[in-house]
Amino acid sequence: MEETPDMPVCLNCGRQIETGGKFCESCAPYAEERTRDLYRIAGKTNYKPRRRGLDAKWLAVILVLVCLVLIIVPLILLTSITKNPKTIAREQAAVCRRNLEAIQDAIQKYHEDNGFYPSSNVKVDRYSPLVTGRYLKSAPRCPTTKKYYELVEGDNGGVMVICTSGKEGHSLEKEDSSGK
Repeated sequence: MEETPDMPVCLNCGRQIETGGKFCESCAPYAEERTRDLYRIAGKTNYKPRRRGLDAKWLAVILVLVCLVLIIVPLILLTSITKNPKTIAREQAAVCRRNLEAIQDAIQKYHEDNGFYPSSNVKVDRYSPLVTGRYLKSAPRCPTTKKYYELVEGDNGGVMVICTSGKEGHSLEKEDSSGK
C-alpha cells in the first residue's frame, strides 16, 4: 500500500488505514474486542468528568437567594422604621395637622358662602353643617384618639378648629415644640 499524506493512521500500530476503514487490517480483530472491553469497563465505574463553571441549577438558586435578600432586607428595615413610636407619633401629628387645615379651609368657605361662621363649641361630626353642606367629604377624626375635632370661638369673632388630644403637633400653630 502506498503512503499518502491524507490517509488516516492506526493509533495502535501506526500503519495507514484504507479510506472508509476503521482499523488497519492487522489490528482489526483486536481493536473491536478492545473497544468492547473499554465500553464494558467504563459502564461499571462511577467516574464522572468534573464540570467546569456553575451548573444552571446552582445559578438559579443563587439568583433566587439574591432576589430574596433584596426584597426581605428593605422590608425589615421599612417595618422597623415605621414601627418606631416616635415615627408613628410624628406621622399621626402630620395627619392631624392636615385634617385641621382642611377643616379650617372648610370653615372659611362656609363663611364666604353664607356670610356667617358655623356654630362654635360643637364637634365636627357627620351632622356638622360643614359635612352636610359638603364643605368636607366626611367628618375627619384625630388619628391618635379617634375623637372628632371641635369648633371653638377664634380671634376676631371667627371660628377655629382644635384637636382635643393635647398631643404635641396636633394643632394649627406654625411652630410647636416638635420644631414643625
